[in-house]
Amino acid sequence: AIWNSLFPKSQIIGLDIDPLRFERLFRKYQTRGAFKNVKINSKMSHIRNNKLNIFWFDQWDLDLSKKIMNKLLGNSKKINIAIDDGDHQNLPNLRTFEALKPYLTDDFTYIIEDCGGKTNSPPGMYTAKSRSFAVSEAILNKYDDVEVSYIDDSILILRKKDYWENPNYGIKK
Repeated sequence: AIWNSLFPKSQIIGLDIDPLRFERLFRKYQTRGAFKNVKINSKMSHIRNNKLNIFWFDQWDLDLSKKIMNKLLGNSKKINIAIDDGDHQNLPNLRTFEALKPYLTDDFTYIIEDCGGKTNSPPGMYTAKSRSFAVSEAILNKYDDVEVSYIDDSILILRKKDYWENPNYGIKK
């Protein structure tokens, strides 16, 4: 609901393993005043209109994730801001970034939220800082055109390397 309110002129795409759960929450939040002028398309079993779209997505299945992104965005649409608040585990975070990377604009901001979440490791083996470091190292090892910064050891912000130092940043031609 917050993204719909913060970016009222943007198209928002949500990806969730359980869109029906989101639909139930959507109805609850709508009764509290969120998601004004957004209706549920019951044929699609997910929320969809010209501004807000929620689709089924499995962070663990890279091949299927790539197919879904290609179907949703094709060759013409690009993502400016992506926020991964999904499974909170290294492998799905990496797979989601890999599926979305071809669709990111040159001035993208990609946020991986709550890197200090659950892991497949025994309790105490990972701290939030070491887990966010593991995710960022894996991304940096695979993509040399991406830079990573941290907020509070549990949030990663990924951007195109050196883009923000470009003196023409923000200038539209």
